[in-house]
Amino acid sequence: MAISPALFALRRKVIENLYEARRLTNDRVPYIKVRIVETEPNVAGQAFLAKNEIHISNRMENWSDLKIKHIVFHELAHQYLGAEHSKKKDLMNPTYQPQLTSEKIEKDFRSLASKKLGNVI
Repeated sequence: MAISPALFALRRKVIENLYEARRLTNDRVPYIKVRIVETEPNVAGQAFLAKNEIHISNRMENWSDLKIKHIVFHELAHQYLGAEHSKKKDLMNPTYQPQLTSEKIEKDFRSLASKKLGNVI
């Protein structure tokens, strides 16, 4: 089955965010499989620990780059950092937080990574 140009672009954005997360942790976040899939209407992404993969909703193809970054970093925090949903950290809030900036997403992710992986630049 051929992938549409819009879904290919979404997959590319997701992968770019995965590489960014690796850079933020000095390559301590491992490589992971990415699947663009149909999900329940209220689900933007899911982490599958046993499969070493994350699923991102195909409905995200028209979302902003910032919203995609938020979802990808949120799922990575579940997948590799063992982070749970929390309203104390905007990144781990179970609902999308439109006030988050790219810098705040990265700051929250680095903070979670430092707790799990030790010092992260």
